[in-house]
Amino acid sequence: MKHKTKITLVLIFLLALFFRFWKLDIYPEAIDEDEMALGYYAYSLVHDGTDEYGHKFPIYFESAGDYKYGLYSYLDSVPVFLFGLNPIATRSVSAVAGSLSVIAIFFLAFEILKNEEYGIISAFVLAVNPVHIHFSRVAYPNILGALFAVVSITLYLRWIRRNNFGNLIFSFFTFVVAIYSYQAYRIFLPIVFIFLPIFLYKSLGKLKYKAIIFSVLVVVSVGLSFIPSVSRARSSQTSSLINMPMLTEQISEDGLAKIPPTFARVFDNKITVFVLGYTARYFAYFNPNFLFVATTGGTERHSIPNLGLFYLIEAPLFLLGLLYLFKVVNNGKKFIPLVIILASPIAAATIDSSVSTTRAVILIYGITLIVALGAFVFLTLNKKFHTLLLIALLAIYSVCILYFLEAYTVHKIYHHPWYSDVGLKEVVLDVDRLQDNYKNVVIQGGHYISFLFYNQTLPGEFIKNSTFNDLAQANGVRVKTFGKLVFNMPDCPNAGKIHVLYICFGYKVPVASKLIDVIRYRDGQPAILIVEFVGVRKTPEKLPERVEYSKEIDNRFLDGLLPENYATFWPTQ
Repeated sequence: MKHKTKITLVLIFLLALFFRFWKLDIYPEAIDEDEMALGYYAYSLVHDGTDEYGHKFPIYFESAGDYKYGLYSYLDSVPVFLFGLNPIATRSVSAVAGSLSVIAIFFLAFEILKNEEYGIISAFVLAVNPVHIHFSRVAYPNILGALFAVVSITLYLRWIRRNNFGNLIFSFFTFVVAIYSYQAYRIFLPIVFIFLPIFLYKSLGKLKYKAIIFSVLVVVSVGLSFIPSVSRARSSQTSSLINMPMLTEQISEDGLAKIPPTFARVFDNKITVFVLGYTARYFAYFNPNFLFVATTGGTERHSIPNLGLFYLIEAPLFLLGLLYLFKVVNNGKKFIPLVIILASPIAAATIDSSVSTTRAVILIYGITLIVALGAFVFLTLNKKFHTLLLIALLAIYSVCILYFLEAYTVHKIYHHPWYSDVGLKEVVLDVDRLQDNYKNVVIQGGHYISFLFYNQTLPGEFIKNSTFNDLAQANGVRVKTFGKLVFNMPDCPNAGKIHVLYICFGYKVPVASKLIDVIRYRDGQPAILIVEFVGVRKTPEKLPERVEYSKEIDNRFLDGLLPENYATFWPTQ
């Protein structure tokens, strides 16, 4: 590697570090409960070597019944041990992995084209990518898994080029680490390692049989990883290959139209619904609007207002890269970016909903290679104006980055903030301050992890003072109580017990309650209400701005109060 290339790569890496660590505890606003869980498990591993249920050094953490992959927490135990349990320490593993990904894609790009400038451009494009920056700033394992996936592919290519068996060993090791980092890579990586030897067949030479054995070993390893039922828990909760409500509706409509059942079954059956539904979801990931304009839809929590997966300026660079891919790369390696791109949404498309940037984050790496190739071609088409073209391109990127920073640090906070977990920290602080004045604190939903995270409760203390259901509830939480705290209240009730503090989400207050506190989003909309029941009053108190009284009344409890010996803290059927 040239000295100039090393210096440039270091500078880009430092740029990546800046974008991923700058005010890491503030943006994105409010660390969410999935992040809290992974951070808390790092804390619990450091102190007790268990999760919150007392399981010793688990591979998968039971959590809220979704059995989270544990590698992130094991790695996160280092910064949590050094700096304590806080948002920065919790998110730092993602920030480091996202920054290292910039180095990783440089080497992957170099393996494809054997050109250091192309590698530098690829590193820069990934370093400033808006969605990659976002996921590098949240404690999710998708960026961590993507780093190991890219390293595994790169080492595999180096093995083919150098015939160094050590590269193949480390490629398999990083492959295993990747599939135990995040569930989507258990589908993505086997597909990649099945197709790469096919497209690189001419380059394999005497390595053909070893490549086939490696592909078989990859598939077998993934198959074995599916054997523990808990390893499938998270994906089974979010995936649905067949839209059964749609199929039921179609069959019903065929009946109303008096279409013969045998004829109707030819078109309206599980196979047809699966093929059409899956295909539509798969190709949605290649929608130009999603890629270059706006990712918003069903992904508000992880969307940046008015920004796509890439900057709009990168659309023509992507097209230019596709146009020149087969002209610039004259061997089988030209298929590598395409294999990564086409394999990326296969796992994500199993979700019967709108596109998921979380599961398809690996798509960014494949498209980055094409965008960077387009920029490389743009800069080298006319070497006479190379410097001027480079300055112009960097100037345009600077404008795009400033636009992203404003959207991310300003508009995202006010744009659909209710998809975030804003207010949970304030709830914990309020409950800690007020709970001595009440017999119990009842919380809508299963938000127990925020109390463990912010109060840094040791697992042993939590287990000792809690009660659990044998199985997870419908909302995924089997924690019933922790000390005075009572979880899993379905909705804000219209009747409750006196001397009990109720935590409700939304903007409506029960008419029989007294408002204690309002926790708001940045736009002023109420996020969480803290109330206590005092009975229906002739003249209800005046409520703060944007808070309303609920009009729902339970005829069994007209005064809005539940008897002291009532079985639960909220009305039941």
